[in-house]
Amino acid sequence: MGARCFLEQKWLIDAVIAAVGLDWDGWLRRVAPAGFEGMGDWAAISKQVRRYDETTLSFAEFAERRETRGKNALAAGDIESGRVASKPLADPSEDRFGRDRTAVVSSN
Repeated sequence: MGARCFLEQKWLIDAVIAAVGLDWDGWLRRVAPAGFEGMGDWAAISKQVRRYDETTLSFAEFAERRETRGKNALAAGDIESGRVASKPLADPSEDRFGRDRTAVVSSN
């Protein structure tokens, strides 16, 4: 019943996003740890999105842009700016720095 109820009432979420924007519940405070660049991306996405269905595409577009900037920074030798894009999260057993998430930490 949950999915059906969501689909029947999605118009309400769309109306709130269209009227107030994506920051209707204070998301900007939660995005602050992403830094100024992340907050700028959020502001641009908030202006671009007018319906719930548009959020995924917008976030994917901005993530692709950020990954490209990071890879270009790494190619130019700027390790600090490019560190996040150095390894995409293709393998769920690794974190973004290539460390094995499944490794058990010994107590020795």
